[in-house]
Amino acid sequence: MANFFASTLILQVLFFCTVNEGKHEQIIYDNTINYSKNKGGYNNSVSLIISFPIKKQVFSDLPKITIELTKNNEILLNKVIASKEIMIKELRSFLLKHGTNHYIKFVTHKKTSYSFYCEVQTCIFNVYTDLLNEKAIEIYNKSYEELNNIEKNKIDLFYPKNIGE
Repeated sequence: MANFFASTLILQVLFFCTVNEGKHEQIIYDNTINYSKNKGGYNNSVSLIISFPIKKQVFSDLPKITIELTKNNEILLNKVIASKEIMIKELRSFLLKHGTNHYIKFVTHKKTSYSFYCEVQTCIFNVYTDLLNEKAIEIYNKSYEELNNIEKNKIDLFYPKNIGE
């Protein structure tokens, strides 16, 4: 019965700090320390959990392109009807122009068909894939898929997927 009445001490310290880094980024430190000690039976334990800084983007100031899918399965690119081909071309030039500082607002109507949503989403990710491949060839003389993880991480910094739905 002593195991059921184990005494527990839990100490939790939360420390939040925000730091502006550049014009468009914010670092948020969420350091959480949990210390617990249980007495009795087989449950003696001490645990320490620390979470490290979380990098959080602030998108409000970034150049934005809006891709909206209507209930009639049409694409509105910045409020103008566009074909998939035009959307791909405009998105590519937008990403080339703005690089790391961009935001894609991807909005869907609740009556948009799921297959159309998937098609458009695939087009968006294909644009990113093409740009990452080009950058990998430019820097490493290899396709993106041939790179190791460290090289891929470096290439990913050129075109981060800043997409909000």
